Amino acid sequence: MLRPVGVGGALTRNSRGALVDSQGVWSGQLQTGAPLQFWWNYNSFNQARSDQFGNGGHSVIFDRYEFGNNNSISGFYYTDYSGVGSYVPINTSTLVIGANLIDN
Repeated sequence: MLRPVGVGGALTRNSRGALVDSQGVWSGQLQTGAPLQFWWNYNSFNQARSDQFGNGGHSVIFDRYEFGNNNSISGFYYTDYSGVGSYVPINTSTLVIGANLIDN
């Protein structure tokens, strides 16, 4: 089921993107410009999956990873629909799903 994963799911379903699950996001698989959908916790995600859209998450565009002292990912930067950028650290309960764009 791709519906509750935001624009990344829509792009993947229509062969315009390659889905990157949360584990892939945090292991460095995203490319600059990848659309993301994130939820601040798993409860919000599960509500979306069960058609209870109390909180549909947030759609953003991936900018870049931030790396810590040991060269491991410490978080990522994104830009949202209003053009404002922000940062999501890796040590949060945030669930993130995205898609790397496919140039057809």
